Amino acid sequence: MSLCSYCGKINKDNAKFCNGCGNSLQVKIASEEPLPVSTILQNRYKIIQLMKKGTSGFIYKAADTKLDNIFAVKELFHYGKSELNHTAERFKREANILANLSHHGLPGVIDYFVSNGRYYLVIDFIDGYNLSEILDRDGNPGLPQKEVINWAGQVLDVLDYLHNRTPPVIYRDIKPQNIMIEPDGHIVLIDFGIARAIEPKNKQLNTAIGTNGYAPGEQYFGVAEPRSDLYALGATLHHLLTGISPKRFKFERVRTFNPDISPELETIIIKALRYNVEDRFSSATDMKEHLERIPLFKEPSAVKPCDKVTGRNSRAERYRRITAKFISKGKKVKKILTFFIILTGLVLIILILKRF
Repeated sequence: MSLCSYCGKINKDNAKFCNGCGNSLQVKIASEEPLPVSTILQNRYKIIQLMKKGTSGFIYKAADTKLDNIFAVKELFHYGKSELNHTAERFKREANILANLSHHGLPGVIDYFVSNGRYYLVIDFIDGYNLSEILDRDGNPGLPQKEVINWAGQVLDVLDYLHNRTPPVIYRDIKPQNIMIEPDGHIVLIDFGIARAIEPKNKQLNTAIGTNGYAPGEQYFGVAEPRSDLYALGATLHHLLTGISPKRFKFERVRTFNPDISPELETIIIKALRYNVEDRFSSATDMKEHLERIPLFKEPSAVKPCDKVTGRNSRAERYRRITAKFISKGKKVKKILTFFIILTGLVLIILILKRF
């Protein structure tokens, strides 16, 4: 089977043109240049700004010209036929996983499509900074443990939700760059490009994947399970508290760098970073229960990650989006009703004139 790089439709191997859009199935190497500002995709999403550049695509800030909303548009491209199927699989996996999830700590999927050999995923725009940016800005060299504990508790809530799906969703890439902090202090887990739903009975090995230093030993052998995410979170906490980027399987005690860090917090990190899966916490809930026993856990967060204003999770914003959607439909209904009222009036006038 041959996948069209323009519309995503599956065609027969011997087909020369797509039976969906009519374009040639001779794969063209996509340009590595980002889309120009003001480009409009699908006659709807207007590119406002390039937010992030990666090795296989870009992330843009875009305006929805139909509903007057701001979204993030994630773009993936491939370098040739050898990468086409991999890019398509990654794109569809991320879209399908996010489309079936609903949690305040996860971005919502708005739309996804293929255009001119590139794959696009439209998701909620997360206004804020990721933990790597906050560490670079405020680290001394690490961040305050009270804030780190607060963020860890929120990440564990998201992981508990993911791991208890049927089948479980394993994120496989917890790291500071993938944890966004909104202005109100809420965390959002982003970039589900390598996340995977794992069938418990399926023993098939997957591709070794993850980020060096954060990924546990089993992921280097193509194996991932819920406790793999706990290891990556432990590595992330170690990095945030010490300011030192993790090296593969080499972690010194955090109190070596900062004696003021809670001994209980250090013990939790050590347990999460055990090489053997069975020696870690049994679940995200188990790890959070240990975290909750630290007195600092109950103290409110004092640091504002940024001074921006966002309404992604607010009732007012959700109401505005829903209202905008139905106002558009309501205008059409109003026009139709007006037409029928005028038509009815004309019919009555004709009937009356006929009588006379």
